[in-house]
Amino acid sequence: MCVFDQVFSDVFAQKKNWLTKIDGRIKFIIGITVLLINLITIKTWIPLAIMILSLSMLASIRIPLKMIIIRLAAPLAIAVLLLITQIFWYGQTPLFVLSIFSLSLTGYKEGLAHGLLIFSRVLGGIAVVIWLSFTMSFGELLIAARWFKTPAVLIEIASFFYRYLFVLMEEASRIREAQTLRLGYNSWRNILKTTSTILGMLLIRSYDRSQTVYEAMTLRGYKETK
Repeated sequence: MCVFDQVFSDVFAQKKNWLTKIDGRIKFIIGITVLLINLITIKTWIPLAIMILSLSMLASIRIPLKMIIIRLAAPLAIAVLLLITQIFWYGQTPLFVLSIFSLSLTGYKEGLAHGLLIFSRVLGGIAVVIWLSFTMSFGELLIAARWFKTPAVLIEIASFFYRYLFVLMEEASRIREAQTLRLGYNSWRNILKTTSTILGMLLIRSYDRSQTVYEAMTLRGYKETK
């Protein structure tokens, strides 16, 4: 299994350890509660403490650092961007002035404080989600959601989405390998062209597959869950 298969699957949640042995409904309640605390707090240190605690628990069950970093990379980039924009767009008390050619940007004290709060909330929230994803399988999550009276149609859509996400990833991997053999990545121009080709082909094949699956399920007497 390659790295990205492990990142997007629940292979680690299937392993036996002290966190995966906890009932899924309890973890679900803990996760939602902590996320609400993370969202409503006005103290920067609370989301950071949540992040440290979540990552520490993952370290205790020997989750590879590479997996955590890959899952944190995109949210961290977004959090940094939010922090930077808040510094220059929010507040009234000048903190510093940054000159770039003929452009002057003023950083504000209130913007820095507000940006740090948003930054910490993003990291705290994604850390909790990562903690849940590494300790709670998707099937366990659906069972817990069903127990909490989540509408059956939402559970059904989620199960289909999760199933065909991996089918789509396999399809993308095959297309990418074919493009690599055709030297589709030997220059920046070809990389852009190949990427757009892959995205277009995936969109078309996703639509075709959805029609095929729908027809197959209809022939088998499938009816939407009420």
